[in-house]
Amino acid sequence: MKHPHSATAHPVTHPVARCTAFAAVVAIGALSMSAPAAASPVATTPDGVAAPTTRTGPGTTDIPSATLADGPGALDARTERALADATSALVQAQHLTEATDMGAKRARRIETAAAEVRELVVTATAVSAEGTLAASAAAALADRTERASRTQERSPVPGDARRADDADPANTEVSAAHLTEATETLSGLLRAPAGHTVSKVVPGPSKKEIAAQKAAARAKAEAKAAAKAAKAAAKAEAKARARAQADRKQAAALAARATKHGNGRIPSNLLCDLSFAPGEELRCDAAMAIEKLNAAFRAAFGRNLTVNDSYRSYADQVAVAATMGALAAPPGTSNHGLGQAIDLGGGISTFGSAEYRWMAANAGKFGWIHPAWAEPGGSKPEAWHWEYGTGA
Repeated sequence: MKHPHSATAHPVTHPVARCTAFAAVVAIGALSMSAPAAASPVATTPDGVAAPTTRTGPGTTDIPSATLADGPGALDARTERALADATSALVQAQHLTEATDMGAKRARRIETAAAEVRELVVTATAVSAEGTLAASAAAALADRTERASRTQERSPVPGDARRADDADPANTEVSAAHLTEATETLSGLLRAPAGHTVSKVVPGPSKKEIAAQKAAARAKAEAKAAAKAAKAAAKAEAKARARAQADRKQAAALAARATKHGNGRIPSNLLCDLSFAPGEELRCDAAMAIEKLNAAFRAAFGRNLTVNDSYRSYADQVAVAATMGALAAPPGTSNHGLGQAIDLGGGISTFGSAEYRWMAANAGKFGWIHPAWAEPGGSKPEAWHWEYGTGA
């Protein structure tokens, strides 16, 4: 026997409403997160429209069947919109919970909100042919109404939906309002900021790893400092070499000019002072060489060379010859007058002393020699007399 409100009895005049309701019911079946136990299984009417089925058997009561069709049970425009929004929110909720790694607290809140939406979708769609709510839908709406009234979070539902026989079609309007509100709550949870999503916590490094990282950082810093120091040293060395080369060129130029003047008649501006022996001066190339020789001597003995005589002017040579007689070279012939000879003291003036032996072993490295005539077996033995650039 056909139902009075089946598709055969009444032509379909609201296909959009029926399709929306069908989509909502399908969403209820597909999105099974915490689905209410009271929701009925979904069946299909001869029109292909989903509807709750009638369950019978031991320990159960018959539930009046309902169909989604036009007539007294047809869905109004407000309910259609609410069902469309609810279906979309339920699909999003399923996708979000399956594809996103979220915290358990947020997942529970979404599941609870989705369950409320599904509950109200059942209420809004499970309308019987006589315009009454199916028993399971009415029970779900009654439970929802009681909780909303108790918490004062939502408007109370007019009438008493606890008895399916007393349900009024106007309850679909109330269900639409509640459905819209519940859908907005669910959508709000789905739109929660990204910061609310709990990311997987990556464990930090162990003490051993931290120590290794610090050691690597120290080694890197030390290597960087060493490279910087080496670069600075190389730069300083290059600068020193360039400066020494420039000094040698300048000394050679001054020495060349000095040789153009007579013995004992070299102008002061072509002679160079000795830094470690105030008042003493030599030809500039000889002066540069004795400065280096003095540095080596100081490193060996902890003191500077003792200089007793250096450049002698022609007048100085005359005075020395008058004092020393044959021991002095005739004026105008002494290497002291050329700025290339020096008389030393401080132990060097004694043959066989440690200072003399050191000079005999090292002076030649800096261009200074002890002439053969001044050696112990020479024509005029003078341990103190040393010459620069004159040959043996």
